[in-house]
Amino acid sequence: MRILVTLLLCLGLLGGAGALVGLMAKFKPEAQKVERVRVLPGVDVRTVQTADVSFIIPTQGLVRAIRSTVLAAEVAGRVATVSPRFKTGERFQEGEVLVELEASDYRSAIIQAESAVVEARAALVQEQARAEQALRDWNKIAPGQPPTELAARKPQLQSAEARVLAAEDARDRARRDLERTRIRAPFTGRLRVTHTEVGSFLTPGARVADFESTGRYEIRLPVSLDDYAFLGSALGGEATLNAVIGGRELRWQGRLVRTEGEVEQSSRSINLVAELAEDADRRSVFLKPGLFLQAKVTSQTFQGVFAVPRRALIDAEHLLIIDAEDRVSVRKVRVLRGGRDTVFIDDGLKNGERVCLTSLPAPVNGMQVRVIATTP
Repeated sequence: MRILVTLLLCLGLLGGAGALVGLMAKFKPEAQKVERVRVLPGVDVRTVQTADVSFIIPTQGLVRAIRSTVLAAEVAGRVATVSPRFKTGERFQEGEVLVELEASDYRSAIIQAESAVVEARAALVQEQARAEQALRDWNKIAPGQPPTELAARKPQLQSAEARVLAAEDARDRARRDLERTRIRAPFTGRLRVTHTEVGSFLTPGARVADFESTGRYEIRLPVSLDDYAFLGSALGGEATLNAVIGGRELRWQGRLVRTEGEVEQSSRSINLVAELAEDADRRSVFLKPGLFLQAKVTSQTFQGVFAVPRRALIDAEHLLIIDAEDRVSVRKVRVLRGGRDTVFIDDGLKNGERVCLTSLPAPVNGMQVRVIATTP
């Protein structure tokens, strides 16, 4: 009996447990279904348009005179007088006398040369008379026959004519030597250095002064070969020159006139030469040979160029394009010229395309993105 009771008790417990499990299964809470949201990387883009651009090429150089020469004595003599302004830095007009040598010996030489000319001309007149007489004598001796050169005294006549020419040339040379005792300014300019003074004796070729032109100056502007490639037809254009003096920036406009025609081996650069003129204002006080100037040269104009922020490049020649469906494509482009913040591209882009400005960790073609902002 006890066994039966125990068995019934166990069966009751099992039945109650099964009913409880059934109730729990029937009334259990259902888990909420949440759809997974796809997170797209956000990017900033810029819509690009072509433009015509030119580039500013920075350089610098020293101002120098366009013409510079060493004045030297052409004849020998003692310095008799010098100009009261024969001092370093003084300016002279073309043809002004700087130095005069003692000229008495040269005046005597002119007198002697002129005397020789008179004698030579007199000898020529006499020889011409002898030649005419010789022809008359020949016609009496051998009428109707042509005279020989010797019988007509042609050699003697030619010799007399040559002596006249030589005497006149000697006279002209003596006059030139007298004029050369006056050493003049060869062009409008200033004395850079003087090398003589009153009482000095000068021999032909002795240095008198170093002289350089004024009014217009030139400046050598070195540019790299890469920068020179952008100039093209810009030669003949303008260069903006400036210097900060006394806390004030002074500016001049120069004109590119030529290059020096060779590449400097040490720096692999080419020297441009710009000319600039003195102006009738306060700036000209400072425009002197030796002045150091900063310069900006404008390149030729390039058409159909895209200006893109440098951060858009993913390497030296690739960037990301975002299409109308906000998908990424990797595009190879050609960089015309690079700057610190902007690069200029002349091939590989089209008007109206959107360039990605945001750095993506692993961009691939067809990758979906979310455009956050579009900058003009």
